[in-house]
Amino acid sequence: MSKSILLVEDEESMQVLLDYVLKSNGFVVSLAQNGRDALDLLQTTVFDLLCTDIMLPEVNGIEVCAYARKNYPHLPIIVISSKSQEKEIETALNEGANDYITKPFDVDYLLKIIKKYL
Repeated sequence: MSKSILLVEDEESMQVLLDYVLKSNGFVVSLAQNGRDALDLLQTTVFDLLCTDIMLPEVNGIEVCAYARKNYPHLPIIVISSKSQEKEIETALNEGANDYITKPFDVDYLLKIIKKYL
């Protein structure tokens, strides 16, 4: 059975790229373009992994991490963000992210990290 991933990304080009890469590697992908939609999807669908950006409309990725960690404690969370300052990384990890990948990133590295948690 294919593993399901919730991908939360508001930048269309990054969303298209990640959706393609993940699906071509056998994952089932659900897309959310903002944090509010991500929270709604988390309440109605079971996912094997959450990938989220930090800078999102409506509800930011840190809040998505915190909500997911509180309500789905075993769900692996990977943050993919252009924010690379230590403070943002530490905040994401403290709010529940298992890992943090900065943009731009190597697709093979992302897949390696995803497979590590699945």
